[in-house]
Amino acid sequence: GDTQKFLGALQLALKGALLALLPAMIFLGIAAPAVNAFLYERGSFTTVHTAGTAAILRVYLFGLPGAAATLILFYALYALRQPAGRVAAGVAGLFLALSFGWPAVRAWGATGIAATHAVNYTALALLLGAYVTRSLGRGWWRPLLGFSLRAATAAAAAWFAGQQLLRRWIEGGTSPRSVMELLA
Repeated sequence: GDTQKFLGALQLALKGALLALLPAMIFLGIAAPAVNAFLYERGSFTTVHTAGTAAILRVYLFGLPGAAATLILFYALYALRQPAGRVAAGVAGLFLALSFGWPAVRAWGATGIAATHAVNYTALALLLGAYVTRSLGRGWWRPLLGFSLRAATAAAAAWFAGQQLLRRWIEGGTSPRSVMELLA
């Protein structure tokens, strides 16, 4: 087939996934306590539970780009007819879950589960990307690296600005929960 067309579609899918995820990641990272309070603080779910759940959500967020890239690259390997990459990713994922996940859960509890997912998906995306290199050549990912760095820089700036805005709202007497209720 047309390798350049395939490469362009693959890069576009990976960039699109990152662009779609970044706003959600920024919002959830900043507003995790308010989102969790809005959704869960009913009955016996208290502010202590909300804070713990918000911390776990924030750890999960680090794995979202890797999870999206894993899915896209998995299908790319299917299209490239490279079953070895998909099998290797499955074996590596199992190995990572057992070798990293077990100690992480023992050390950090539920946060360890989130950390295991974040590490696992990121590692799997890198492994699948290495297998894609077999068909598309070594440099296929370079345009993605620059794009990702620029997107991460913009995300960090948005995160900082969002934190400042949220702090001003809270200092002005607006609770994060009331902000979520206004958005709902």
